[in-house]
Amino acid sequence: NNPQSDPMSYILEGRVSASSEWAVIGEGDLPWVDTSRNSRGSSVESTFESADPKLVSIEVGFPNNSVPFLEYKVTFTSMREANYGYCQLAEFELPGFLLD
Repeated sequence: NNPQSDPMSYILEGRVSASSEWAVIGEGDLPWVDTSRNSRGSSVESTFESADPKLVSIEVGFPNNSVPFLEYKVTFTSMREANYGYCQLAEFELPGFLLD
């Protein structure tokens, strides 16, 4: 539970086939408000539409992406403490739509 291991910036990429090039979907700084933490063992009551309002979370949207990608890749390009050797996440979610 170290704030030093918080990812601070990211690049999200996708590709349409295993042999195609990665395309950048979005990148930038994550919108952290503070460094508070959820306690271990907390129950989570979130839905597809929204995170649990009782817990600390951040959300990044990609409203301009309309391309259905087969694969996704996320790279965290910086941590809260630059020389910290670990990245820590409790959950990472890429909601989307199933295509026929």
